[in-house]
Amino acid sequence: MKCLPFAAALLLVPAVAFASGDDLFAQKLGIQIGDFLVVMVPLIIVLIPVVRRSLVKKHEDVKASLDAARAEYEACSARLKAAEEQLSRVTEQMESIKDSFRTLAETERKALETEAMVTAEKLRKEADMRINHAGLMVRAELADEVVSQALAMVEKRLVDRHLPGVSEDAINQITGEGR
Repeated sequence: MKCLPFAAALLLVPAVAFASGDDLFAQKLGIQIGDFLVVMVPLIIVLIPVVRRSLVKKHEDVKASLDAARAEYEACSARLKAAEEQLSRVTEQMESIKDSFRTLAETERKALETEAMVTAEKLRKEADMRINHAGLMVRAELADEVVSQALAMVEKRLVDRHLPGVSEDAINQITGEGR
């Protein structure tokens, strides 16, 4: 309705052209302008509100899309922040677990070292005991051999001197085998 005064002013142009008199060009031009205005003014009057409503609707749609995009962006930002916090907590937990594994590994290593040292000490003591036992056995065998050879020598000397031999009971008594 704001364009009604403007449309009325434009309709005055053909009226002025008819009023100009005998000039045929001016009259034709006035008729053409009038025809144009007769078609265009109602068209403009009808189209302006339709276009305005369409533009307002388009503006509202774009505004709604922007608002939805902002809301989605804020939601995504909130989810991203939550995910980053969760990732930070997971990273801290992983570091804690790594530290506990390191501590456990160090403790296990020390325990294994201690156990190895204890086992090595036991093996050394057992080896010493076996060596001592073997030494004692060798000494006993050597002593038996020395006694046997001594008796053999005594017996040989007795035989060489033609002395009566030593009885079995005496030998057993000396060697301790009869007990």
